[in-house]
Amino acid sequence: MKSVYQSIEEMDKVFIYIMDGSIPICYWKGDIKEFVNPNPTFRWITMKNDPAVGKVANDYEAGMI
Repeated sequence: MKSVYQSIEEMDKVFIYIMDGSIPICYWKGDIKEFVNPNPTFRWITMKNDPAVGKVANDYEAGMI
C-alpha cells in the first residue's frame, strides 16, 4: 500500500472499491482501526453501490467481500 501518511495513527478512514475497469462502482468506507489487529479473523464486508455512477442500481446488489 502507498500512502502519504507516516503512520497508521494519522489515518482516519479507509475505502475499498469494486472496479469496473477504471471506474469504481461499489465501495466500502470504514475506520482504519478495524485493520490494525495483528491476529485478524475473517469477516464479510458489505459494499455500497455508488448512485452517482449508476452501474449498480441497489445497495443489496453491491456485493460483499
